[in-house]
Amino acid sequence: MHVLIVASGHLSATTDVARKLARALPCETTVVDTSSAPSVSFGRYDAIVFGTNVRMMLFHPRFFTYVRRWKKSRIQVPVFGYVCGVDRPRAETYCMRVARAIAPGTRVRFVGGVLDPSKASGLALALIQDYRKRLRATGRPMPELDDAQIRLLAADICARLEMRCICCDAAESASEND
Repeated sequence: MHVLIVASGHLSATTDVARKLARALPCETTVVDTSSAPSVSFGRYDAIVFGTNVRMMLFHPRFFTYVRRWKKSRIQVPVFGYVCGVDRPRAETYCMRVARAIAPGTRVRFVGGVLDPSKASGLALALIQDYRKRLRATGRPMPELDDAQIRLLAADICARLEMRCICCDAAESASEND
């Protein structure tokens, strides 16, 4: 089995999720960061995962470019998605919009997000700093990636491809030791 993970993000959280997901899968994976990969061939994979971030309620434009390329290729394999973002109240809406963009019935998970000012500049940096300041002022926690949702996405992929999941094995052995 070979899974392609296509990550489209503004900074690096979307690619970080792709790498975590790749480590959680018990098969060969290829991670493509669309900021550095101009194109990809979809033909030799058993499943495809599209990841995008959401910033100011908009998805990364390259996400749609790669989804269109996949649709034009007419490759019929299981497809999954994930969304990185800090706006948890809108998570369900974002997941539905991503699923609709890919294909009806696509399993999409919201995996949280981070606000790392060290990787931003200009307006993005100012927005991140302002948002972090407001969170601190109200005593709310800083957003972070949701590793549990990443593991659940890995489990979704494993179940669909009928593979034994590394994440599921770890969870089962932990519960057996209790």
